[in-house]
Amino acid sequence: MAKLSTPLLAKPLIVGDTIGFFSSSDPVTTTAPNRFSRGKKFLEDKGFLLKAGNLTGKSDFYRSGTIAERAHEFNELVRDPKVRCVMSTIGGNNSNSLLPFLDYDALIGDPKVIIGYSDTTALLAGIYAKTGLITFYGPALVPSFGEFPPLVDSTYECFIDILTRRKKGNYTYKLLSKWTDERLNWDDIKPVRPKTLYKNNCRFIGQGLIKGRVIGGNLREANGCRK
Repeated sequence: MAKLSTPLLAKPLIVGDTIGFFSSSDPVTTTAPNRFSRGKKFLEDKGFLLKAGNLTGKSDFYRSGTIAERAHEFNELVRDPKVRCVMSTIGGNNSNSLLPFLDYDALIGDPKVIIGYSDTTALLAGIYAKTGLITFYGPALVPSFGEFPPLVDSTYECFIDILTRRKKGNYTYKLLSKWTDERLNWDDIKPVRPKTLYKNNCRFIGQGLIKGRVIGGNLREANGCRK
């Protein structure tokens, strides 16, 4: 296996494609079954097909399975030609343990959209480093698509905009006007109340025009991937 000299990019997603989901760390499909079901149904209602990784509904204490089992789950989805997007269910604390056992050759031979956040940073960065495949630090199935409206709708619009409506040339990402980090309505059937939203005051810290490669991720997890 050799990393390609030029970046590798999966084909844009099409509504109707199959999204496979995996649990590389936290067993959230067992600890938040209502939110998991809601997230799965949300994407299915949008027209996508969902394929469950074989650790769905399973747990091994703080993780979904052994290292070998979790790597096998991920690789099975990567090797399935019908799966066009491989999405994490959530993050956790030990996704980096899978890095030596991923099928990087399969990703080079059949590039797919690989997406997730938080602890999944280890896999996103590792895959990019080993193959040149551009990965996506973005929504995860349970926390993101298991959210209630209207927040889930904003998440989906960003997801669709980036992965299905790719445009040539420059792209300007429009920041959302509001944000929240309130942990509320996590596994409830119905929302207790709307989450508290805050004005998005993101700003550029620096001067002039910056040109370079942007690699998103969780800094704690990125630090844990160093040799």
